Formats: sequence, structure tokens, C-alpha cells
Amino acid sequence: GGRGGGGGGTQLPPGARLVAQDVGTATCARSLVHMLWRPSAKHGGFNRDVCFVATDTGGGCRGMAPKRTEHCVRVSVARCRYALQVDEQLQDVAERFGMDWMRLWSLNLALHHPDFIVHAGQQIAVGHLYRSVSRHEMPAAVAKRMGMSEDLLRDLNNDLDHTAPLRLGQELCVVPDSCRGDARSALSSAGFAANVAAAASDQNPVVPRGT
Repeated sequence: GGRGGGGGGTQLPPGARLVAQDVGTATCARSLVHMLWRPSAKHGGFNRDVCFVATDTGGGCRGMAPKRTEHCVRVSVARCRYALQVDEQLQDVAERFGMDWMRLWSLNLALHHPDFIVHAGQQIAVGHLYRSVSRHEMPAAVAKRMGMSEDLLRDLNNDLDHTAPLRLGQELCVVPDSCRGDARSALSSAGFAANVAAAASDQNPVVPRGT
């Protein structure tokens, strides 16, 4: 076919760009198009399809008719993970994610010294994975329980709708703060009260269950 072209069938991820490279011969002009994208610190949990449409003018290679093709790929960014850049230290990463370096270091037991980074590109954890066990949990309540700000919760979870209850089994990246978080959850408090009432009436203890 003739010279190929590439385009986004859906919107590209924020900051992504398409780069074309000619790879044709004297008789057949061809282009190879790459999508280049480096996710930012706020793209953890990004997960959606990106579609590309390629068309040509036809006629340039053995008189072939113009063609059009579409291809979609799923683009996902790991939640709670970060790839270190060249010469980047934990202090730099902690500031990027709005936390202190001691909390970040405590999330990475394999790092035996906070100032020693093995290599660029090394992946580190920037939070804990939290899985909802209720259809009634609100993101704000999770943030409060963990002792973290709602802004940080949104920054760590690109796909989060902070106005809607969490889905059963929905995963979030959270950064607990033992000094600011709630000591007990509503479920544990309810279970404690239920067990006290059961003991007083000689009934079997009640164990709270997720809804």
C-alpha cells in the first residue's frame, strides 16, 4: 500500500504521543508508529482500552486499493508501584507522593538502607493494596480510617470515583498512618459489642461478616 498513517481511535493517555518512522522501500512506502508514554505518579490504577486507526492512500505498492484497519490495546498501570528514575532517592519519591521517606521505606522491606538504591528502573511499593469487603464503603471513610488525605487517595488511584461507594472487592492503594488513622474499624467495634451482648445472654458469640 501507500504511506501508512496512525491515529487514536480513542483519546490517548494524558501526555502520550505518537511517533512515526519511515520503514519503506523505494517501491513501497511504509510507516511504523509508536505510542510513547511515561505514566506520572498519579496514574496508578489507570486501566482502559486505547484504539488506533491506520489508513493508507493506496496505489503505491502493486496498485493495491486503500485500506483501513483498527486495533485496540488495553493500557494498564500497576497500582501501588513506582519505577525509580536515574539517581532517584526515597526522599524524592516520598515528596512526589506526598508522604515522608520513613513511611515509604517501611513499605519496602527489601531495601535495607533508605539511601541505597540498587538500580534505575527498580520497582518499589508506594502503598498497601486495600480490597473493599463492603458495598457501602465510601472512599472518604477509607482515607479517614487509614489516616491519609483524600487528595493522596485520589492521587494513588487514577480510576477512583470518590463520590461513589466502593464496589465489592474493589482494590485501592492506601498509605496507612498509625498516628492519624482509626484504631478500630466499624466492623471490629460492632463485633466487640455483639460478643459482649452474646456473652451476657449466654448465646454463641457473633462474628461480623462483610456485606
